[in-house]
Amino acid sequence: MPFKILKDFQIRIFEKSMKKIENPVQRFIIQMPTGSGKTRTAMEIIAFQLNMNPGKSIMWIANSEELCEQAVECFKDVWSHIGNFDVDVIRAWGSNDLVIPTRSSFIVGGFSKLNSTFKKKRELAEKIRDDLVIVVIDEAHQVIAPTYKRVVETILESNYKSHLIGLTATPGRSDILCSETKDLTDFFSGEKIEIDSGEKTVFEYLRDKKVLSNIEKDPLITDIYYKLSEEDKKYIENYFDYPPGLLKKISQDDARNLEIIKKLKYECELNKKVIFFAGSIDQSKFICALLNFMEFGAEHVDGSTGKDRRRYIIEKFKQGQLNVICNFGVLTTGFDAPKTDVVFIARPTMSIVLYSQMVGRGLRGSAIGGTNTCKLIDVIDNIEKYGSPDRVYDYFEQYWGTNE
Repeated sequence: MPFKILKDFQIRIFEKSMKKIENPVQRFIIQMPTGSGKTRTAMEIIAFQLNMNPGKSIMWIANSEELCEQAVECFKDVWSHIGNFDVDVIRAWGSNDLVIPTRSSFIVGGFSKLNSTFKKKRELAEKIRDDLVIVVIDEAHQVIAPTYKRVVETILESNYKSHLIGLTATPGRSDILCSETKDLTDFFSGEKIEIDSGEKTVFEYLRDKKVLSNIEKDPLITDIYYKLSEEDKKYIENYFDYPPGLLKKISQDDARNLEIIKKLKYECELNKKVIFFAGSIDQSKFICALLNFMEFGAEHVDGSTGKDRRRYIIEKFKQGQLNVICNFGVLTTGFDAPKTDVVFIARPTMSIVLYSQMVGRGLRGSAIGGTNTCKLIDVIDNIEKYGSPDRVYDYFEQYWGTNE
């Protein structure tokens, strides 16, 4: 496969980042919309820095196996073309234990793995930190969660050499928690690098370049009313999203599922490639079983699906051997199958971050191997007090194309 050089807007992000890194101990966020090549741009930055610092290491931290594996694959691709010496790749997530580098290394760690490791062996962080040039936080909006923040602070404690770079498509953890957005800004010293789009919005700019696809909205309005219990309301007040029990109840609604399956059947008959986000594991399995009964190619994926099995399913989808991947909670990030025709969201959410990650699976434009247009089918429910989707939906107004 030919090496893909950075596009002009990515080069400008690279140059701005290099300028910041010229100064000691920098913290900043790189904000680029989903689908515009955050990971690829960041890999160019860290490969350049590794070349400049032989014997030193880079640590990349993410919160899912998909993101960790994606980082490893992207680094290998970039380093094989521009690296000047051999570098070890150290995996520290899942069943892979963190080891101390013996030479220049690209260390990829999962937050939960690093947290449990540093709790038991804090000295590992101390031994690793001295040789780190840069620490990168993928999906950086999550770093202010207490556990994640503790991991980063443990790595950077008494380290006056390493730069900290956050990557995000969405600057805040949610639209409600303004204080958390401020905490995130403060954590990265208020420094942000973003795409220079001139007089256009960044979304218009990237759509014009066919980096982002046009989103064709096709909402599925159920008109089904869901009443909230006092426990539901308390959960929403505390966690700013719908509780798992409510998601399960909504996803078991037969009338709602009938409308969903009718809509999916229509898209499958047009031979469209669909990513379906369910409200529960059971719903994902149920919808998948119905699609297969109707003789459409469908597979189910959730957090318990093995890595090899997951990779096999995603590869089948990429090769056009599946109509639909049904999933719950695992394909919001780190999933790279650009030619997605339809993103179907049947999971109600109040979280702008989660919503953006789901929609983002269909945002890659034709210039980067995606599609010119992607259909978004969003199941709109009438949930007591919180039923209107406008707040989350309107937040992404600039993402939508002109197709109405």
